[in-house]
Amino acid sequence: MRRALSLLPLSLLLLFSVLTQGLSNSFLSNAVNYSLHDAGNDFSWRFPIAVQFIFGAGVFVGTVFAPESPRYFVQRGNITQARANLAKLRGLEQEDPALLAELDQIVAGVEDEKLAADSTYLDCFRAKDKMLLRTMNGILIQMGQQWTGVNFFFRCVRVDLLKLDFWV
Repeated sequence: MRRALSLLPLSLLLLFSVLTQGLSNSFLSNAVNYSLHDAGNDFSWRFPIAVQFIFGAGVFVGTVFAPESPRYFVQRGNITQARANLAKLRGLEQEDPALLAELDQIVAGVEDEKLAADSTYLDCFRAKDKMLLRTMNGILIQMGQQWTGVNFFFRCVRVDLLKLDFWV
């Protein structure tokens, strides 16, 4: 099965997604807001905003130290550096068959993009090849999800399940 291309090894990617999605978005924001809701001063609204900068700083530092993407090197025509970077990111040897297969997929994707280089965003709204239908499907499905309140529903369900000790 094809694994999505990322700049982090899978173990770190899972750890960071759990930490950022689980702790920072839901738990930490609710805990900070709840703990300050009776403060009644400027600190009660300034501190929750300031806490968000901690995660922004983490993302900034992470991007400074992150290696270049193998896709970047393929786009520049440097396949050997792309293979070396991909091997480092995946923790595999440079001649590993799975790594070479993934590199071939990256090269094929970049070549496909070069063939479609004359396309524009306006092409998404043209009836040719049913692109307008596909674009409208995506837009209408997203609008429908937002109009039904699915975000509110999932937040409430998650909070209710946590109250029931379902996730223990």
